Amino acid sequence: MSKIVADSQLSSQLSAFREMVYVVDVKGRPLGTFTPIDPALLESPFSEEEVQQSLNSDERGFTTAELLASLEKARVSR
Repeated sequence: MSKIVADSQLSSQLSAFREMVYVVDVKGRPLGTFTPIDPALLESPFSEEEVQQSLNSDERGFTTAELLASLEKARVSR
C-alpha cells in the first residue's frame, strides 16, 4: 500500500473525524476516502515482557484446526 504524508493543516482536519470521510479536491472531484484509525487499536494489550514470556514458553497452543473443532463441539453441545 502506498502512503502520503499529510501536512499539518490536512492532518488537523482529518484528525477531527471519527467516521469515514469522502475526500475531494478544490473543484469537488473525488480523490478517495479516509478512514480514521482508533489509536487504541494500535497498542498491544500485552506488555513486551508478556510477549517474550509467551514466545519462550514450552506450553503448547492450539492449531487452527484444533480450535475450530473445539468451537464446533461446544456449538453442537448447546
